[in-house]
Amino acid sequence: MKIIREIFRPEPEVLYLEPYFGCNFRCFCCVHGSELQSQPAELNPSVFEKLKPIIAKVRHVHFTGLGEPLLNRHLLDYLGYLREQGKSYYIITNGSLINEALIDLMTTSRSELSVSLDAGNRQTYEYVRHRRYWPGIMAALKRIAKVRADRKTRFPLVYLTFHINAMNLLSLVQLPELCSELGVDAVKLSWTHLPTQYRGYSLFNDQARVAELLDTVSSQLQRGGIHVQSEAAFNKHERGCWALSTMAFVNASGTVAACCSRWITVGSLLENRFEDIWNGMPRRKSCLAILNGKPEESCRDCRQIRGVDYETNAADFLKPDDLDKKILAEKARKPDKLPSLDGLASEFHSGIHALLGADLQAAVSIYSRLDERFPEFFEIKNNLAVSHYGLGNREKCREILFQATEIPHNERLIQWNLDVLRGASGN
Repeated sequence: MKIIREIFRPEPEVLYLEPYFGCNFRCFCCVHGSELQSQPAELNPSVFEKLKPIIAKVRHVHFTGLGEPLLNRHLLDYLGYLREQGKSYYIITNGSLINEALIDLMTTSRSELSVSLDAGNRQTYEYVRHRRYWPGIMAALKRIAKVRADRKTRFPLVYLTFHINAMNLLSLVQLPELCSELGVDAVKLSWTHLPTQYRGYSLFNDQARVAELLDTVSSQLQRGGIHVQSEAAFNKHERGCWALSTMAFVNASGTVAACCSRWITVGSLLENRFEDIWNGMPRRKSCLAILNGKPEESCRDCRQIRGVDYETNAADFLKPDDLDKKILAEKARKPDKLPSLDGLASEFHSGIHALLGADLQAAVSIYSRLDERFPEFFEIKNNLAVSHYGLGNREKCREILFQATEIPHNERLIQWNLDVLRGASGN
C-alpha cells in the first residue's frame, strides 16, 4: 500500500498583490470605466505585515489587479521592504503617477515596470486611454532611461503593454519608433476584452491583414533590440491550470484567491494566517476538483481551463457582459474564518516516522487523533488505513478508505490502495 508523505502542497512561487482597487482613469474596456462603481480598497500595512512570512519564501512579487497600484499610499514602503529582502518585483501601471521617488527605488531594485499605453501616438492614446497624461508619461519614461544610464543599471526593465482593439490597431505602426525613443526593453501585445457597445468594430473580420500588420511591427521592434511578447495574438491555447501550485493572489481587501484568478476566493487575511488559507479546505477542494477533471463552477469559465481559440471564436476576445457585476459581488464577499492548521504538518510527519519505523500502533494513535481534528483531509485517512492494514485490520482499513472516497481526494491514490486491499482479500 502507498503512504502519503506530505499533507501540505508546495507554497507559491509567485505572489500576486493588488495594491489598490480603483483607478484615476475611466477606460472604456475596464470595470472602472463602467457605470457600476464600488468603493475603492487599499492593501493596508497590517495585511502586508501578515504576508511577510510568505514573501520570504516566494521568488517574485507581482503588483497588479483591478486598479492603479501607484494610488496605494504605502506602496513605496512595500517596495522598499522587497528591496531589503532582495526580492524581484513587477508593477503594471497606467504610468500617470510615476515620480522621482519611485524611479529612485526601482533603479536600485531587481524590478520591472510595465506601462499600459495601448497606443503608438498621442492622438490614439487620448482616444482610448486619457486626454491629459501623455506628456507626463513620456517624460517619466525618458527620465527612467536617463537614470538607468547614469547609474549603469538595467533596472527597472521597462515594458509597454498594448491591448489591441479596432480603435488603436493602426497606431501600432508608430510603436517601433516610439519604443526606440523611450529606451523600452519589451512590448507585450494582447487583445482588449471589448464591452458590448464596442463589438460592432470589424477588427477580426480580416484576420490575414491584422496578422500581417502584427508580423511587420514585431519584426521592426525585434530588429531594434526590443523583445516582443505576442504569443496570445492568434495562438490557440489548450492547457490545464498551471497556477494552482505556483501563484497566490491577494486583493486589496486582503482576500486570498486560489490561483491567478480573483474569483476563486479561499480565505481572508483579516481572519486567518496565509498558511491556514493556502492549505485550508476551500483551496484544497478547488485544486482537487481540477486534478480530478471536475473543476468547480468558478473555474469552468477560466480560459486557462477551457482553452482559448482566438482564431475561430470571436467570443474569446470579448469582455463578458456580467463581468462588472461579478467583480462587485466578489468584492462584497466575506470569506468565512477557517480553522487553524497549526501543528498539523509536524504531527502528520510524526506518523510517517512511526510507519516507516514499523511502530504501527503509534501510527494508528497519531493518525486517529488527527482524523478527529481534521476529518476532511484524505491524506490522514489514507495513512490511518495503511497503518491498520499493516496491523492486519483489513476490515477497518476498508472502512477508512471508503470514508476517504466520500471527501475531496486524489482518486488515483485512494483507488490504488483499494485495489491492493481487494487483491490481498481476494474480494
